[in-house]
Amino acid sequence: MIEKYSFSKAGNNHENEDVMCIKEYREAIVGALADGQGGQFGGGQAAKIAVEKSVEIAVQYSMEQLTKRRTWETIINLADEAVSKDKEAGYTTLVSLCVIDNWVYGASVGDSAAFALSSGKKILLTENQRKNPPVGSSGAMGEFFSFKLIKPWKLLIMSDGVWKYLGWDCIFNTSSSFNGQFIIDTLFSSLMDFQRGYLPDDFSIVLLQDLL
Repeated sequence: MIEKYSFSKAGNNHENEDVMCIKEYREAIVGALADGQGGQFGGGQAAKIAVEKSVEIAVQYSMEQLTKRRTWETIINLADEAVSKDKEAGYTTLVSLCVIDNWVYGASVGDSAAFALSSGKKILLTENQRKNPPVGSSGAMGEFFSFKLIKPWKLLIMSDGVWKYLGWDCIFNTSSSFNGQFIIDTLFSSLMDFQRGYLPDDFSIVLLQDLL
């Protein structure tokens, strides 16, 4: 059984512009996370639209279609188009994915990240994504990824406010050592310790795991 956990907190002195969603759809788990571009107009609105649109579109596809590169490229393109048409929206990252039969499929744009821990292996699924053009520009190009998850596995989706300040070694070691909500709680506590109680950016994580 796939367990689901999540946490999001605004960085100091600004509103949270991260948005995330996890949804059960037939035999799949569909999820998305977006980090609105800070310091510019409409980042939070862009993230909201991108996540909602990508999940809305994903659940219109069949299980077979959700395993295809073209499907996820289309999902990113349509989310990009929806954000660009909203006058109150700026730019955002987007990671959109699904888990079907212990496979993860998806696509991403920007510098949010998804990584898998599978049978002792650590795989950064979003390693080859393009940071620009961002979602909302009408030119975003999603980079497809797929990976076979071997039990016990964990899958984390996060904004750059997590990995940029903690570093991948800390994230990998913590995720390898613990399970469930304790992974998220430990990562957040570690970041607050490193930053002496100051949260420099929005901190958002989705964790899916199947340990049995």
